[in-house]
Amino acid sequence: MDEDVKDKFEGLAKQLTIVNENLNSRLDLVKWYVSGIVGIVGIVFAAASVVFTINYNTDRSAFNTQIGRGMDDLREFRQTTNEYIKEKLGTSADAKIELYGSNKVLLDDQTVTPDLDSRTGFRRAEWQKC
Repeated sequence: MDEDVKDKFEGLAKQLTIVNENLNSRLDLVKWYVSGIVGIVGIVFAAASVVFTINYNTDRSAFNTQIGRGMDDLREFRQTTNEYIKEKLGTSADAKIELYGSNKVLLDDQTVTPDLDSRTGFRRAEWQKC
Protein backbone atom coordinates (compact mmCIF):
# COMPACT_ATOMS: atom_id res chain seq x y z
CA MET A 1 0.00 0.00 0.00
CA ASP A 2 2.85 2.30 0.62
CA GLU A 3 4.03 1.82 -2.88
CA ASP A 4 0.56 2.46 -4.30
CA VAL A 5 0.34 5.81 -2.49
CA LYS A 6 3.89 6.63 -3.48
CA ASP A 7 3.12 5.85 -7.15
CA LYS A 8 -0.07 7.95 -7.03
CA PHE A 9 1.85 10.94 -5.59
CA GLU A 10 4.57 10.57 -8.24
CA GLY A 11 1.91 10.39 -10.99
CA LEU A 12 0.22 13.46 -9.54
CA ALA A 13 3.56 15.29 -9.38
CA LYS A 14 4.23 14.43 -13.05
CA GLN A 15 0.78 15.67 -14.07
CA LEU A 16 1.25 18.90 -12.12
CA THR A 17 4.66 19.40 -13.77
CA ILE A 18 3.13 18.89 -17.23
CA VAL A 19 0.23 21.27 -16.44
CA ASN A 20 2.67 23.84 -15.06
CA GLU A 21 4.84 23.65 -18.20
CA ASN A 22 1.76 24.00 -20.44
CA LEU A 23 0.56 26.96 -18.41
CA ASN A 24 3.96 28.61 -18.55
CA SER A 25 4.17 28.14 -22.31
CA ARG A 26 0.68 29.59 -22.75
CA LEU A 27 1.55 32.56 -20.54
CA ASP A 28 4.71 33.09 -22.59
CA LEU A 29 2.58 33.14 -25.75
CA VAL A 30 0.19 35.66 -24.20
CA LYS A 31 3.16 37.82 -23.18
CA TRP A 32 4.49 37.75 -26.74
CA TYR A 33 1.08 38.60 -28.19
CA VAL A 34 0.54 41.49 -25.78
CA SER A 35 4.03 42.90 -26.34
CA GLY A 36 3.59 42.56 -30.09
CA ILE A 37 0.24 44.36 -30.05
CA VAL A 38 1.63 47.14 -27.81
CA GLY A 39 4.62 47.53 -30.12
CA ILE A 40 2.43 47.74 -33.22
CA VAL A 41 0.12 50.27 -31.54
CA GLY A 42 3.15 52.35 -30.56
CA ILE A 43 4.53 52.31 -34.10
CA VAL A 44 1.11 53.24 -35.57
CA PHE A 45 0.75 56.06 -33.05
CA ALA A 46 4.24 57.39 -33.86
CA ALA A 47 3.56 57.25 -37.60
CA ALA A 48 0.19 59.02 -37.17
CA SER A 49 1.88 61.69 -35.05
CA VAL A 50 4.46 62.33 -37.76
CA VAL A 51 1.79 62.52 -40.48
CA PHE A 52 -0.43 64.88 -38.48
CA THR A 53 2.53 67.08 -37.53
CA ILE A 54 3.56 67.41 -41.17
CA ASN A 55 -0.04 68.18 -42.15
CA TYR A 56 -0.39 70.76 -39.36
CA ASN A 57 2.88 72.48 -40.26
CA THR A 58 1.92 72.58 -43.94
CA ASP A 59 -1.50 74.06 -43.18
CA ARG A 60 0.02 76.53 -40.74
CA SER A 61 2.60 77.74 -43.25
CA ALA A 62 -0.12 78.11 -45.90
CA PHE A 63 -2.24 80.08 -43.43
CA ASN A 64 0.71 82.29 -42.49
CA THR A 65 1.36 82.91 -46.19
CA GLN A 66 -2.26 83.94 -46.71
CA ILE A 67 -2.14 86.22 -43.66
CA GLY A 68 1.10 87.72 -44.96
CA ARG A 69 -0.50 88.42 -48.34
CA GLY A 70 -3.51 89.95 -46.62
CA MET A 71 -1.28 92.16 -44.47
CA ASP A 72 0.66 93.23 -47.57
CA ASP A 73 -2.61 94.12 -49.33
CA LEU A 74 -3.74 96.04 -46.25
CA ARG A 75 -0.46 97.99 -46.10
CA GLU A 76 -0.72 98.77 -49.81
CA PHE A 77 -4.32 99.93 -49.39
CA ARG A 78 -3.34 102.11 -46.44
CA GLN A 79 -0.44 103.62 -48.36
CA THR A 80 -2.55 104.37 -51.44
CA THR A 81 -5.31 105.79 -49.24
CA ASN A 82 -2.83 108.01 -47.42
CA GLU A 83 -1.38 109.17 -50.73
CA TYR A 84 -4.87 109.88 -52.07
CA ILE A 85 -5.82 111.86 -48.95
CA LYS A 86 -2.58 113.82 -49.04
CA GLU A 87 -3.08 114.52 -52.72
CA LYS A 88 -6.70 115.60 -52.38
CA LEU A 89 -6.64 117.41 -49.04
CA GLY A 90 -3.13 118.06 -47.89
CA THR A 91 -1.24 119.59 -50.78
CA SER A 92 -3.78 121.28 -53.00
CA ALA A 93 -3.93 125.04 -52.69
CA ASP A 94 -7.71 125.30 -52.84
CA ALA A 95 -8.36 122.88 -49.96
CA LYS A 96 -9.99 125.17 -47.43
CA ILE A 97 -12.82 124.41 -45.03
CA GLU A 98 -15.22 127.22 -44.27
CA LEU A 99 -17.75 126.86 -41.46
CA TYR A 100 -21.01 128.78 -41.53
CA GLY A 101 -23.54 129.26 -38.77
CA SER A 102 -27.30 128.86 -38.99
CA ASN A 103 -27.50 132.54 -39.89
CA LYS A 104 -25.36 131.91 -43.03
CA VAL A 105 -22.45 133.94 -41.64
CA LEU A 106 -18.91 132.62 -41.27
CA LEU A 107 -18.15 131.28 -37.80
CA ASP A 108 -14.96 133.35 -37.57
CA ASP A 109 -16.58 136.02 -35.41
CA GLN A 110 -19.17 133.86 -33.67
CA THR A 111 -19.24 131.84 -30.44
CA VAL A 112 -20.71 128.32 -30.59
CA THR A 113 -22.36 126.98 -27.43
CA PRO A 114 -23.34 123.30 -27.68
CA ASP A 115 -26.29 122.02 -25.67
CA LEU A 116 -27.54 118.50 -25.07
CA ASP A 117 -31.19 117.89 -24.35
CA SER A 118 -31.37 114.95 -21.90
CA ARG A 119 -34.99 114.17 -22.67
CA THR A 120 -34.66 113.70 -26.41
CA GLY A 121 -30.92 113.08 -26.73
CA PHE A 122 -30.65 115.64 -29.54
CA ARG A 123 -27.88 118.16 -29.66
CA ARG A 124 -28.32 121.72 -30.66
CA ALA A 125 -25.92 124.58 -30.86
CA GLU A 126 -26.53 128.23 -30.29
CA TRP A 127 -24.52 130.80 -32.13
CA GLN A 128 -23.87 134.21 -30.80
CA LYS A 129 -22.34 137.05 -32.72
CA CYS A 130 -19.24 138.45 -31.03
